[in-house]
Amino acid sequence: MEIPKQVQIAAKGLIDMYGYNIDYLGKYEGAEYYMFVFPDDEDSGFPFVYQYKHGKALIITGFAALDIIDLFIEKG
Repeated sequence: MEIPKQVQIAAKGLIDMYGYNIDYLGKYEGAEYYMFVFPDDEDSGFPFVYQYKHGKALIITGFAALDIIDLFIEKG
């Protein structure tokens, strides 16, 4: 899947430091969500999630990012 240019721009600092590693999480309430995936050996703290809606990207981190990621985890 192609990552929207606005999400790539929002994640530019992380991409420059760690490489291009963005995963698509899914769609929820009309917005698409993406997450930057840090290298396995990196202690990064909270994840960075990007909401893409109406051509704009919003950076979400902290506990709010964890809540969004939880929306896309299949619970068995």
